[in-house]
Amino acid sequence: MTGLFPMTSLELHPVRHVIPAGTELWRVHNVRYAPHLFNPKLADPFEFKDGSRFDGTRLDPYHCLYLGDTPTTALAESVLRSRPFELPAGRRRIPYVTVVGRCLSVLRTRCDLVLVSLIEAKDLAAVCQESTLLEDERNYVSARRWASEIRAQAPDV
Repeated sequence: MTGLFPMTSLELHPVRHVIPAGTELWRVHNVRYAPHLFNPKLADPFEFKDGSRFDGTRLDPYHCLYLGDTPTTALAESVLRSRPFELPAGRRRIPYVTVVGRCLSVLRTRCDLVLVSLIEAKDLAAVCQESTLLEDERNYVSARRWASEIRAQAPDV
């Protein structure tokens, strides 16, 4: 850490979640990159459009690998997020440019992964947050800062 964190005097109590060795996890990624490679790019710490929700920044440099527990989750997070439902059928149109050059891959963990859970309201409350942290792309800058705060207060994950 660079000394910028912790940024709050709040004491966080992250809920740990263990993904056992041998678990299959899914990823949508650019075909130019192997499925197991972490994103080498750091997000902008101040601009929400440059990077993803929990990417590392130059203020807290670490690299991310976004995975889902099912193929549907991986696809929903990568291609459905922020796509409106169209009237009258209530379907979402996915532009070709969104999927061209991307593929769906499955990875298997080699060891137990200890993560911080942000799935349920109680998990978010344990880190002094609520669902807005996860729901709105305009919150990406704040989410990146909170990810760094959680990392600072839970260095074992």
